[in-house]
Amino acid sequence: MTNKSLTIMTPVYNEQENVDYFLEKMVPQIHNLSHLYELEIKLTVIDNCSTDETVELLSKRLSGVANVNFEIISWVRNYGVMTSIYGGIIESNTDSIVVIDFDLQDPPELIGSMVERWLDGYSFVYGSRSKRHETVSTRTFRWIFNGIARVLKINLSVPVESGMWLLDRNVVNDLIANPPATKYLAGAVGLREYKSSYVKYSREKRVHGGSKFSTKLYFGYAFEALFSNPHRIARLSISLSLFTIFFGGIIETFLLACRYLFEIQIPNGLISSILIQVLSFSGIFLALGVIGEYVANIYTSVCRPAKTIAKFKIKG
Repeated sequence: MTNKSLTIMTPVYNEQENVDYFLEKMVPQIHNLSHLYELEIKLTVIDNCSTDETVELLSKRLSGVANVNFEIISWVRNYGVMTSIYGGIIESNTDSIVVIDFDLQDPPELIGSMVERWLDGYSFVYGSRSKRHETVSTRTFRWIFNGIARVLKINLSVPVESGMWLLDRNVVNDLIANPPATKYLAGAVGLREYKSSYVKYSREKRVHGGSKFSTKLYFGYAFEALFSNPHRIARLSISLSLFTIFFGGIIETFLLACRYLFEIQIPNGLISSILIQVLSFSGIFLALGVIGEYVANIYTSVCRPAKTIAKFKIKG
């Protein structure tokens, strides 16, 4: 048993159809968790500048619920869901945070299992989806992304999803001191060497409203995950330089063997032309790689994302 504090944080954007469903499912969980683990629980809603009545409905409904400490943080513009969540995390003042999507496709009943792992000493606990409901286009992009990641040798050994995770205070402090260089926060946190555990579950279908996470957004996050590391881009260019030299060398060797060993007629100037092209392209790729490494070192030493974004709060 403990007297620690827990913040349940959920991002919203135009979710007025889901307000009653969310509270119907979440409020009993808050009461149960508070009683079972003796936690001081606060519900923090991160509103990404909704244009419907989401904030008004939440404020009205939550004000009428007994024994639920809550706050609604509304950003002054739409920063995107991951930046919105990151802003909420660094604004928090609690022992641990559970991030969960407002549509509750990730069931709130899992919060108890995550809390137990946290109390057992894990700093980062995430949900691992054994089943998901998504469009064919999103599934296709996911397959393409995983293939490219394997080619680029990007570490995907930590299958952290963007929907549900728990972070303790040490992780939050690390995120403040060392902000991730990508907007894909779930993946960035997952690849850090925190003491972590996971909870397997099957993701449910959305009950009300439509998903705000489109295939276009998934493509954007995937692109950032692949190329957000400036060193990775520079080293890819250097690798292309070496590949060009290797492949060009094979062609040159083959042409020379054809002319001098097998006495096959080779057009005049072809060997020299290919050699010049190979050296030119490999030189360009090598130069870009070296310059990229230099710029990447400057970026990683001086560039940090902003830690605060404009907001207003409603507290209950």
